[in-house]
Amino acid sequence: MDFHVHYVDPTYPPALWASAPPEVARVREQTVRRITDIDDVLASAIAGSIATRVLSAPPSLVASPGASLPLSIIQKINNHLAGQVAAHPGRLLGLATIDAWQGEESAAEVRRAVVELGLSGVVVDAAADGGDRLLDDPAAFPALRAAADLDVPVFVHPINPRGFTEQLESIGRVGTLLARGAIDAASLLALLGSTVYDKLPQLRIVIPLIGAPALLLGTFAGLIEQISRRAPQQARRHVYLDTMGFDPTSIRYLVDVVGTDHVLVGSDSPIVAESIDRDGVLAALAAAGLDDAGVAAVAGGNARRLLGARAAVAG
Repeated sequence: MDFHVHYVDPTYPPALWASAPPEVARVREQTVRRITDIDDVLASAIAGSIATRVLSAPPSLVASPGASLPLSIIQKINNHLAGQVAAHPGRLLGLATIDAWQGEESAAEVRRAVVELGLSGVVVDAAADGGDRLLDDPAAFPALRAAADLDVPVFVHPINPRGFTEQLESIGRVGTLLARGAIDAASLLALLGSTVYDKLPQLRIVIPLIGAPALLLGTFAGLIEQISRRAPQQARRHVYLDTMGFDPTSIRYLVDVVGTDHVLVGSDSPIVAESIDRDGVLAALAAAGLDDAGVAAVAGGNARRLLGARAAVAG
């Protein structure tokens, strides 16, 4: 099960690269085409023998840089995604697009998307206002509470933080990735350092590998003990990480910190990984030193457990 796959309603194509330099925009033309092509999503899964793909469209992928999505567009995106999931049972699951900083309005859309549309969780940006507001902001609490009450995961996706992205652009794409990883890590650390998990102990957060700096830096503040595989189960803050690719060393690090029960396969297709192959994924997990039970958990068991009953059809 591939947890990290991007698909966008073709009516609202990705605007993330709209203001990018011409050379970047040209490179991303193919990515934009694939992100809006459901047939490509399905064909690449079949070609790679991937059982189920979990689709998401983070708000910052769709909105113009510096802008936010109106609720009316968010609802149309979620309606379209739910239709695609319903049309391909057993192949696709979906995470609702949610602007987490719209208070009770966001919470209402979480409930509508999960209860009425049957989507399996939500995807939110790591920060709002260019990075000034993280997920510990009180405005985001109603959406997080709604997800926790419904027992669905919240996928925290990186953005391009204002200022830091521009500061690092001189070192190319790796600078952009560093800035995006930093804001994702910052939002997770802000959550762990706040009272949100005290109020919502059942909250389940997923971050991609790009946010793994939080695991390193959080040790200095005693925050990683809360999500460690060694934490007492009754006190453990449930934070999952997706592999965002298939590097065995990175996978081993994630497993060592949060445990085989909190790591998910994620390709970040088609942005990072243009394709995903079952045999390659299983080989990477084995090369990371996982035993058969660990491979089974990371390759799909954890995602099915995390996504609950809605994943049973896809199993």
